[in-house]
Amino acid sequence: MKIYSLTDKIPVKIGDITISISPLSTIQKAEIQGLMLKTVKDPENTLPAMQASNLCVKYSLKEIKGVEMADGTSFGLQFEDDVLTDGCVELLNNSELGTVLHQTCLNLLKGIPNTFVDEYGNELKGVEMVRPKSKKKAKK
Repeated sequence: MKIYSLTDKIPVKIGDITISISPLSTIQKAEIQGLMLKTVKDPENTLPAMQASNLCVKYSLKEIKGVEMADGTSFGLQFEDDVLTDGCVELLNNSELGTVLHQTCLNLLKGIPNTFVDEYGNELKGVEMVRPKSKKKAKK
């Protein structure tokens, strides 16, 4: 079993894109889950669920590789106080990556998963942890 600190950057592949995520703090999880409960209590009001999902991305996403702006220029994440800016989250929301990125980050509410799943428990296709190559030497 591995234990991750809140400052660890854990690489995850989403298709051809690599992101690095960090675990959520207990306070961040409580804030996100509180918003989700609002939607459970009032299912017609989906705004709190979207806010919760946005916060998962905002708090956990730390790096992204393999993404560029529509004009071909380099895309870089923008941070304020060690979390993504709201504008940066909105840019990501409006990309092809948006839905699967949210689904991936929502998995962090339960800790660092071995397998990433959607809201129905189905494995997210094309999403996997990047495992470091073993440093063990082959036996002769």
